Amino acid sequence: MIKIKTFLYSFLWAIVILLLSTLSIDTPQADVFKIPHLDKLVHFSLYFIWTSILMHELSQSSYKQTKTIVIGVIIGVSLYGVFMELLQWIANPNRTADVWDALFNALGSLVSVLIYSKVKFFRQILSFLLI
Repeated sequence: MIKIKTFLYSFLWAIVILLLSTLSIDTPQADVFKIPHLDKLVHFSLYFIWTSILMHELSQSSYKQTKTIVIGVIIGVSLYGVFMELLQWIANPNRTADVWDALFNALGSLVSVLIYSKVKFFRQILSFLLI
């Protein structure tokens, strides 16, 4: 049985993504927000962070990080990203679903897993931040 306490941070981050995906947020039209494709960087970052948190929590749990579980994390997080795109399109008339956003969600997850598995310093930073 999965304990919610074990995956508390990743659960909370998933809720943050849910809220950001479905709420209508009016951003000021300042020049700083006119960066081309900034939304793709935001999508990539949100899912990169979420997958990093999830990988860290998995490493601290009794679950072994087998190839199957890691692939499952990438697929699960990516499918959540697709679901969020569809949900924002359905739930908010001011928002649309974007295939490129879903792709950058998946890419953020994939890059996170690659960095997490290859860079010890990255794992140490996560351990420090997610005490």
